[in-house]
Amino acid sequence: MAVKVNKISMQGFRGATAPIEIPLDTTKPVILIFGENGTGKSTIADAFDFVCNCGLGSLEERSLAGQKKGYVAALGGTSNNPKVALSTSNGNFTASMARTGPTVSPERGCPDARILRRSNILKLLNAQPKQRFDELKAFITVPGIEKSENALRDAHRNIKADVGETVRAYTQARAELDKFWAAEGKPGKDPLQWAQAEARKKVAELESVIDSIDTITEHFRDTDTSMRSLELVEEALSNARSAQESAQQAQQKVEAEQPKVDAPLLKLLQDAKSFISGKKPGQCPVCEQQVEPYALSARLDERLSEMSGLSSVVRAVAQATHDVKGKEAVVAQARKSFIEKSSALAKTLKESSLKEIDALKIEWSEFQNLLVPEEYTADHEKKARDFLIAVQSCRQPLEASKQTFQKSINQRNAVKGHLEIHAEKLQAAKELTQLSQKLEKAVEIVSRQRKNYVEEILAAISGEVERLYTALHPGEGIGKVRFYLKDKGIGSLEFFANFLDIPDVPPQAYYSESHLDTLGICVFIALSKYFITEDTIIILDDVVTSVDGPHLDRFMTLLHAEAGNFNQVIVTTHYRPWRDRYRWAKGPTANIQVIELGPWTLKNGLQLGYFMTALEELKAAFTQPVWDRQAVASKAGIVLESMLDFLTLKYRCSVPRNARNEYTLGDLAIGIDAKLSKTLCCRLPSGDSGDKVELVLKPLIDAATSAHWVRNCVGCHLHELGSEISDSDIRGFGQDVISLADTLICESCKVLPSRRPSGSHWQCACGNLELHPLVKQGADPRNVADEF
Repeated sequence: MAVKVNKISMQGFRGATAPIEIPLDTTKPVILIFGENGTGKSTIADAFDFVCNCGLGSLEERSLAGQKKGYVAALGGTSNNPKVALSTSNGNFTASMARTGPTVSPERGCPDARILRRSNILKLLNAQPKQRFDELKAFITVPGIEKSENALRDAHRNIKADVGETVRAYTQARAELDKFWAAEGKPGKDPLQWAQAEARKKVAELESVIDSIDTITEHFRDTDTSMRSLELVEEALSNARSAQESAQQAQQKVEAEQPKVDAPLLKLLQDAKSFISGKKPGQCPVCEQQVEPYALSARLDERLSEMSGLSSVVRAVAQATHDVKGKEAVVAQARKSFIEKSSALAKTLKESSLKEIDALKIEWSEFQNLLVPEEYTADHEKKARDFLIAVQSCRQPLEASKQTFQKSINQRNAVKGHLEIHAEKLQAAKELTQLSQKLEKAVEIVSRQRKNYVEEILAAISGEVERLYTALHPGEGIGKVRFYLKDKGIGSLEFFANFLDIPDVPPQAYYSESHLDTLGICVFIALSKYFITEDTIIILDDVVTSVDGPHLDRFMTLLHAEAGNFNQVIVTTHYRPWRDRYRWAKGPTANIQVIELGPWTLKNGLQLGYFMTALEELKAAFTQPVWDRQAVASKAGIVLESMLDFLTLKYRCSVPRNARNEYTLGDLAIGIDAKLSKTLCCRLPSGDSGDKVELVLKPLIDAATSAHWVRNCVGCHLHELGSEISDSDIRGFGQDVISLADTLICESCKVLPSRRPSGSHWQCACGNLELHPLVKQGADPRNVADEF
């Protein structure tokens, strides 16, 4: 079932600063939204894009600071979350702005809106081929295929890069093998053969020898460290003994200077002082005589004070003696460690079978006590030092041998590594090259199929574009537009057309602006028809701006003819001549809903007006509660002028010429001469029989024109006769004009008879109303006015 939109509502969206509902007449195939610049037409088109396509409308084509979705909300609106609601024959849909962009609920069933803006036309016609293709992407690309093609291209590009990397890797590995081979004097047949032999060499024995050398080197290092530590503590012990000797000499000097005192006496007095400290003995503990405790304590203090010099040196001697004993213990421990490290070295060397050790010719019997140490005396230390001196000469040869062996191992490992890389990368390069070739063929196949698909679409629409374009520009020597894709590249669209007798020229260089505009519209309509769905509606957002009157009439005819292919056709325009065509019955008013937009304000947002044809306005003036005689006279005069202008133009009547080609109502009235007025008639269907009834126009024209002065005196100018004309005269004038207009305008399609279906008469859009004759008597039927 075809989906049609019966109402669109906006709140806080773009220009809709106040909530607004726009009802749409689903019985009309075309909806024209008219408004001058700045009244909100693009807001309506953007709202359809927002809810139908989850797009940002015209904002997507503009350069803005920050995220474009931030500008969707109405300026100064009360809602930070814009909403657009669509009421359709398939249910209601509501779109709002989420963090990721527009979202619509429910997600399925919303109409498929195809929107064309003037900017799209300019890009399609004037942009570079890549950007031109982007404008048609929504129609002619298959996203899945294009995504797959891009993925294949990326894969092919990556694989080619991998091939280059693998080739560089195995080439570099081969170069390194060549260097090793050359350094060895180029033995064997070639570098690869030599490298394979090198890689097969066993290195376990060399590694074992290196491990033995490392063990011996470590023992040497430990022994050196322990010997240096021993030497340091022995030096510290020597210094401590010197300090002890100096302290003893100082004590001896003090004792010599004070013969009555010595160290044992000082010790005795100190012990006595300690004994009686805190006690109150009544008698001497030695002689058992009675003593005065306080006097005894004071005497002891006096004696000890006299011996203070001796006391300090005695303490110094005691401290020095304590230091010497501590250092002797440290030396003993360091000596033990040195001897043990030397013993471990000796055992390792004795057990080694290395030629560098055998070359020492060591007499192991001399160092038996070192091999199994039982004591750690100075003699044992000397033996250890003698051993170190005896074996010192093997250290450099051992290191040289280790370097030689390690170099051999390193070379073997390097050769083996480069050989493995060479073999691995060479095989990988072969496999990747095959894969690259397959991917290249796959890309070529997918690209060719995609291009064939697009070319088929372009070829298919080219005929439709030509048909539509010819209808707009008959006999102008332009058209035959041909679109094609460039051979290289995923999406680059070129097109050419004919100009007069010259084929395949770029239209941008020779076509006028209106020709280019209508070409873009024809392409859009053709593509929309090709990809039409049961949900498709098309929206033309102010795309017709530069066409003249005849081309506008053809475009209107074309649009109404093509509207039947779509669920709805919605057009926005600021072009007043287009709107006025329907106002004056020069377009199929019965098949269109015209919505007028009033002035936009920040407070009120979009404003809806009410559209009426000129004839409807005249009829409505009769029904107003307050009779406005001036309005009726003015509107009736304008409608009469429109009817007479139509007839005099159709039949090429003679009217008084003036410099500005402007004709008064009187001029037009006398333009229909007696001969023509006698033959003018309209034929209308009569009931269900299909027979037509003939209505002669002369009485209607005479009745209306006989009182045309009423318009001048009452409806147009300040005239003293205006006040003498009665309301009934004005009503009569208005009713006569309505009768003439109702006869000339088809009741079904609301259009004046302007089509020429045969050589005998004119016809309205639906064919019910006929205007006879085709030309006035004596005129050439080939020389008639086909346009309004």
